[in-house]
Amino acid sequence: MGSNSSYQSSILVFSIYIFIFIFIFFGMQKNASAQMVENVFKSKTYDAGISAGICGGGSLSMDMTDYDVNKKTGFLLKGFYDAYLIPQLACGAYVSYFLAPANISYTKSTITPIYLGNGQYQYVSTETNYSYDFHNQAIEIGGSIKPRFFLGTHWAVKPGLNMGYRRVYFNESDLDAAGFLQYFNSKHKKAVADGMGVNLSVEAQYSYSQDLSLFVEAGFLTQPFGGTLNVTTLQFGPIMYFTVGAAL
Repeated sequence: MGSNSSYQSSILVFSIYIFIFIFIFFGMQKNASAQMVENVFKSKTYDAGISAGICGGGSLSMDMTDYDVNKKTGFLLKGFYDAYLIPQLACGAYVSYFLAPANISYTKSTITPIYLGNGQYQYVSTETNYSYDFHNQAIEIGGSIKPRFFLGTHWAVKPGLNMGYRRVYFNESDLDAAGFLQYFNSKHKKAVADGMGVNLSVEAQYSYSQDLSLFVEAGFLTQPFGGTLNVTTLQFGPIMYFTVGAAL
């Protein structure tokens, strides 16, 4: 399933996050005086917003030998609250919900003996491909740090590092029908996976009025650590997302 490569990819992405934020933070401090221009963002002490969009697909790494697990594109809803320590830096909290449809596929080989006579057999191997779709969903809650850069009087850009607790809820009916429920829990317990979300985002804000900002946000989700009670790991590298929203 490529568990090691997925784990190494997630660690590499996390290291890139840290490098980017160190670079941004010191650059922000160096240019703080130049950024202090008169604009409608300057007086705001917080952003409270909500956005909706799509979360893309990607490969998931799970300890299910010989199975390929892939997430498909789904709906994403996100709410957040960012408090500004200074006009150029915010710390906040967020909660997000997204649909996580997935596909699990595998190939099963069957060897059939054919009697040729005189005590001789010929063995024929037949491969059959199986594919199952699952309708899952996930919720995540965590904290973020976001520097902010002003671009004139009505535009600002907010890159963000977001880290939180993520829980994935698997559809047990789908798992049971495909014979995969044994890899999670019994029918009388929830089939869930818990993990650590490490996400990078970039938000472009437009100040529509003194109290209302419109924005688009793009980024990607990763999960370097996580798993279920029986499937020991559930990890994935960068999965892109895109949302649009408004903030007060």
